[in-house]
Amino acid sequence: MTRYILTAITLVILARPFSAVAQPAPPQPERRTITVTGEAELTMSPDRATVTIGVETWGKNIMSIKADNGKRVKSILDAVKGLGIPAKDIMTRDLSIQPEYTWKDDRREFIRYRMRNVVVITVNDLAKVEDVVNAGVNESSNILEGVTFSAKDASRLHDSLQIQAARNARSKAVALAEAVGAKVGDAITITESQTYEPRPMYAMRANAAFEDRASTPVESGQLTLRSTINIVFELK
Repeated sequence: MTRYILTAITLVILARPFSAVAQPAPPQPERRTITVTGEAELTMSPDRATVTIGVETWGKNIMSIKADNGKRVKSILDAVKGLGIPAKDIMTRDLSIQPEYTWKDDRREFIRYRMRNVVVITVNDLAKVEDVVNAGVNESSNILEGVTFSAKDASRLHDSLQIQAARNARSKAVALAEAVGAKVGDAITITESQTYEPRPMYAMRANAAFEDRASTPVESGQLTLRSTINIVFELK
C-alpha cells in the first residue's frame, strides 16, 4: 500500500508546469525622421461653368403661386435651351413650397405660401455664360445664386500635381538632411491635400430685383489648382 502512494506523489511532481522567466526585449534605437511639405501649383483657364438660377414666388393661394412659378421657370428653361444648352446639362436643385406664419396675440397666424424653384445649368461653352445669365434674368428670374467656373480635366491635372508635390517634398528633405550631415531614407508616411480655387465667382443675393434688363457681363478669369503633400522621411 505504501508503494502505490509514493508513485502517485512522484507523478504529481513531474506534471507541474515549467515556468520560464521572460527576458526583456533589447532596447530599440530611436528612429530619426524629418517631416517636410511639398507643393505644386498650376494656373489655368476654365473651360466649364455652372449657373445657379431660379424663381421664388409668394401668395396665399398655393395653386396660383405654383402656376406662376412653373410658367416663369419654363420660360427660363426654354430660353436657355434655345441657346443650345442640352436638357442633360440642366438639373433642378431646389424645389419647395413652404407656408409662412406670424405670431399675433399668442397665436400663430398664416401669412402666405412661398415657392422656390432653383436649377443648376452646366455651360460647356464659356462664350454662352453671359447669354445664359441674361436669358434667366430677362425671363423673370429673381434668384441668381452664382456662376462658378471649373476645369473639365481637373482630376487628371491634380494627379500630375501630386507627383510634382511629392518630388518637391523629397528635394526639400534632401537639402535639409545634407545641411546636418544626414541622408534621406524611405518615406514613412504620406499625407496629401488639394486646393481648387475657381476665380472669379459672380453672385447676387437671392430675391434681388432685376429691373434693368441690360446685359450682365461675366468674366471667367483664371483657376488655381494646388496640391500639398506632407511626408515623413527616415534619416540615415
